[in-house]
Amino acid sequence: MSSSNSQPVAVRPSNSTLLYVAMTAAAGIAILMQATWNLHGAGVLPLEFFCVAAATAEISRVTAPGKSVTFSLSVAVILASLVALGPSAAVLVAAAAALGNGFVPRIRPAHKILFNLGLYTLSAWAAGLAYSVLMVGQGHPTLSPVLVPAVALATVAYFGVNWPVLIGVIRVSTGRPARDVWAADIGWTPGPILLASALGGALGVNYLALGWWGVLLMAAPLAALQFTIIGHARAARTRAIEIAAA
Repeated sequence: MSSSNSQPVAVRPSNSTLLYVAMTAAAGIAILMQATWNLHGAGVLPLEFFCVAAATAEISRVTAPGKSVTFSLSVAVILASLVALGPSAAVLVAAAAALGNGFVPRIRPAHKILFNLGLYTLSAWAAGLAYSVLMVGQGHPTLSPVLVPAVALATVAYFGVNWPVLIGVIRVSTGRPARDVWAADIGWTPGPILLASALGGALGVNYLALGWWGVLLMAAPLAALQFTIIGHARAARTRAIEIAAA
C-alpha cells in the first residue's frame, strides 16, 4: 500500500512532511543495506523474478473512488518471497516494488519515491522479524508445519508497520485526524489484503514444493484477484459518477 498520485506534483510538501519522509526513508535505506549484507542462500534468478514481479504488480495498483491510498498485489509477491527466499530477500523485493511504484508508468516526485522506499522496506522488515519468530530453528527457506501461522503473523506485522507509517504521513501532510484517515482512505483495504496475503503465502509454499511449476499454478488465482479488484474499483467509480450526476 502507498499514497496515490492524486495530489498535484507542483505543490511543495511542508517542512514537517519532508522531515517525516526523510526519517522514514533513512530507516528504510538502513534496513535495505543490512538486508543486502545479510542476503545469502537466495538464487539470483529467483530473486530477480520476485523483484520484477513485485515491481510489475505496482503498475496495476488500484484505489477506491475518493481515496488517497492505493493497493497492489506487490504485498502478495513480498510475502511469497519471504516464504520462498527468506527475510532479507523479502526486503529487497519490497524495495523493488517501491521503485516500480515510483518510476512506472511515470516518475513520481522524489519525496514520494523515498517515502515509499522506506515504507515498503520497513514493512517487509517487520514481516520478516515476525515470520522468523515462528520459523526459528526451521531454517530459511523451508517447508514447515508452522508456515501458515508464520505467514499470518508476518502479514499482521507488515501492516502493523505499514498502516501507522502511512497514516502518519497523511496526517502530517493534511492535518487530518488518524481516525478520519483510516475511515476515509484505508478502511477499504483489509478485504483485498486478506486475499492477497493468503495467495502470497500459497505462492511461496508452491515455489518451495514445486519450483517454477508451483509459481505457474498460482498465476491464475493472482490474476483473477487483480482483475476482481480492478473491476470493483471501476464499478464503484461509475456509481460515484452516476450519483454525482443525478
